Amino acid sequence: MVFTLGVSAQLATVVEFEEDTDDDIWTLFANGTDSPDDITIVANPSPNEVNESSKVLEFVVHDNASTWVGMWSDTYGPLEFTEDAHILTMMVLKTIVSPSALKVEGSTNSGANQEVKVSNTLTDEWELLTFDLLAAVGFTYNRLVVFPDFPDARSAGTTVYIDNIATAGSTGVAELPNSAIKIYPNPVIDQLFVQHPGMKMITISDALGKTMKSYNLANVGSKSIDMSNFRSGIYFITVETAKGSYSGKFLKK
Repeated sequence: MVFTLGVSAQLATVVEFEEDTDDDIWTLFANGTDSPDDITIVANPSPNEVNESSKVLEFVVHDNASTWVGMWSDTYGPLEFTEDAHILTMMVLKTIVSPSALKVEGSTNSGANQEVKVSNTLTDEWELLTFDLLAAVGFTYNRLVVFPDFPDARSAGTTVYIDNIATAGSTGVAELPNSAIKIYPNPVIDQLFVQHPGMKMITISDALGKTMKSYNLANVGSKSIDMSNFRSGIYFITVETAKGSYSGKFLKK
């Protein structure tokens, strides 16, 4: 299955790595003594309330890899960045704290290549990283590049698990009233992301107030919710934190 990654305020599709052949879409580079098994689709090593996916991408970084080791794909272009759509997100599970990066290349309208580094803050658990490619606004790119572990100097190898590469335009990121809780993309097609430190519960209900999904959480900072089986329409979300309960609405396309 090929997942189309569209960057627009109206479209935001997740690269989920759920098919065993999804690793074939990507080309590995700069991994030292690399092998075909360095990027593979595997069972989620730590399924939890943050990432419930059954399968993810495993990236084995060798100890003689370049600092810029990574993988690229032209499958997901064209990627058009606008004032309303310039944010990419990616879930990682790492054993160390180090920068990861996303990069876009091959502009069709003379845009410079753009790269953004973001470091994880957690180890041995899933974390959602957000990459703001504001400098790419106004340009379209054909290639998406992922750098799973991008230190200033390479001292050792590591294994990084990657999942749910997604797009979220700035107008597609909703902030719940009177809080800093973010939900995106809005509208959502497949996967909804909720972000705020210390979330204790999330409830999704329909327009009639019927509870569709409810999650008891252990003070997590991000949560991925599968919306693929929901009917199109307006839904309401309530997020409970130590500081209070906040509600808002979003659209399922």
